[in-house]
Amino acid sequence: MPELSADKPMGRDGALVILSHAPYEGNLARSALDTVLAAAAFEQPVALLLTGAAVLTVLPAQEGQRVGKRAPGKIFASLSLYDVDPVYLDVDAVSDYGIGPEQLPAGVRL
Repeated sequence: MPELSADKPMGRDGALVILSHAPYEGNLARSALDTVLAAAAFEQPVALLLTGAAVLTVLPAQEGQRVGKRAPGKIFASLSLYDVDPVYLDVDAVSDYGIGPEQLPAGVRL
């Protein structure tokens, strides 16, 4: 890990946020995405790894208002505006949930 000091910014390693909760399971998914956006807004290098049910977050056709929440897919779509890169998806989880390559947004890595 690079040495940190006030006059030496953090190396490109940055932070990795790991999300494993389903999009509408409490507030954890939303909080993780908010954390990623906050770090990126302050130009901190940050990457995101979605595992387990969290891979469902990337699906675009979600109706969060049915359960009284904002659709995380819309938040996910804004990650590229904040230079959040890379976004990794657990290949086993993608397969387990039957998500096809045509359903995945551009820029995600398996």
